[in-house]
Amino acid sequence: MSFYLPTSPGEWLAAASALVTLVIGLATLVAPGPVLRATGMRVDCAMPATLMAGRARMAGFPIGIGFAALAFAQPFLFLALGTCWSASAIGRLVSLAADGGFKVRALALLACDVVLAALPLAYVFGVT
Repeated sequence: MSFYLPTSPGEWLAAASALVTLVIGLATLVAPGPVLRATGMRVDCAMPATLMAGRARMAGFPIGIGFAALAFAQPFLFLALGTCWSASAIGRLVSLAADGGFKVRALALLACDVVLAALPLAYVFGVT
């Protein structure tokens, strides 16, 4: 098996989204407290279950989908990556509407979700 390098600009953008996703997952795995605080969550380090949830669910899935998309470079995996980020953006929109948390941080995180969703989806659907 050899390392695959993207060959088109759209594929490079999709791979960049996968790489950012992988880095977010790895950062959450290594240092869940600071990453969770950066997203606005309150972290109680006296409760190991909080850090365990961060490492398991909030790190495991991004590491898995980011690594798979980079390692296998298949359009279906980039579609899954874009769909995951789209679902995250939809969840953030629902939270903004239902919970009234219109703050600069929430809007910036929504913009990140949208960009990370758009890059692989644009490649898969032939926009780039």
